[in-house]
Amino acid sequence: MLEANAIIRFAKYAIMMGDLLKALYSVGLILSTVVGIWHFSVPYLYQWYLYIPDEYKVLNVGINYINFFFSLLLTGYSLLFLFFKRKIFSGNKELLIMYGFMVFLWFCRVAITFIDPWPLEPVVWPAYAQQIASFIIFILQLIPFFYLLHTFARRHKIMNKITVTLAIMALVCIGNLFADNNVTATLDITGININDGKIYVKIYSNEKDYKKDIPYISFVLESVSKNITCSFDVPEGEYLIALFQDTNNNGVLDTNFFNVPKEPVGLSNYNGGIPGGFNKQKIQLNAIAKRITINMGRI
Repeated sequence: MLEANAIIRFAKYAIMMGDLLKALYSVGLILSTVVGIWHFSVPYLYQWYLYIPDEYKVLNVGINYINFFFSLLLTGYSLLFLFFKRKIFSGNKELLIMYGFMVFLWFCRVAITFIDPWPLEPVVWPAYAQQIASFIIFILQLIPFFYLLHTFARRHKIMNKITVTLAIMALVCIGNLFADNNVTATLDITGININDGKIYVKIYSNEKDYKKDIPYISFVLESVSKNITCSFDVPEGEYLIALFQDTNNNGVLDTNFFNVPKEPVGLSNYNGGIPGGFNKQKIQLNAIAKRITINMGRI
C-alpha cells in the first residue's frame, strides 16, 4: 500500500514538473516571438538612418533587408516551435536539434551583451532592458531544452555521448566568443562650427597606414551641434584619431603652402603646438579606457 502511494505521488510530481516545463517552453517562445515582431520596427524606433550620411543612404536598403529577414526568421521559428510543442515533448529528434539551435541563438545574444555592451548613451535604459530580456528568454528556453535532451538521451541510452558533445561545444563557443576583444569606444567631439560642413573622422591603427592615409575605419558626421557624441567598434589596441570639418564641402582637408590645415581639425592626444606622428598622437583603447574627447580648432 505504501509503495503504491509513493508511486502515485511520484507520478503526480512528474506530471506537475512536465506541465511546468511546458509552460516555461511556451512563455520563452512567446517572448521570442514578441521580440521578433518588435524587431521589424527597430530601425525606425531608434532612427538608425540618422547616423548615415547622405552619400551612403544606399546602405538603408541593406539594413532593411538584414533586419527584415532576421525578424522574420526569429518570429517564424518561434511560432513553429510553439506549433510543434507536442511533437518536441514526445521526443522528435529533428525538432529537438532545431530547438537546440534556437537556444544557442539566445545564448549568443546574451553573450554579446556582455562582450560588446549596448552603449549607455544617450539613453541608459535600453542597454539594460535588452540585456535582462535576452537573459530571461534564454533561461526560459534553456531549462526545457535540458529536460528534453536528458529525456531523449535516457530513452536512447546515449547520455554519456551527449554530455561529452555538449561540453566540447560549450568550450568551443565560449572560446570563440571571448577571443574577439572588441571595444565600443565613445568619441566626444567639441568646438564644432554648427552647420558649417561635415565632420570627417578617420581612425588609424598603425604608423604605416597613418602615413599612407589608410584609416582602419572612417565615417562622416553632420555638424548639427557644437558638441557631438558618437560610438565605434574596434579591437583593443593603439589608435590615432584624426578629424576635420569640411567647410567648403570638397571632401578633402585643405592646407596652405606649408601643409598647415586651413580648416578646423582635431587630433587624439593633442595638447597644442606642432602635431607629431602616430606614436606621439596615439591613444590606448580597451575595456577601461574607451572614451575620448577631441576638440576641433585651427592649428
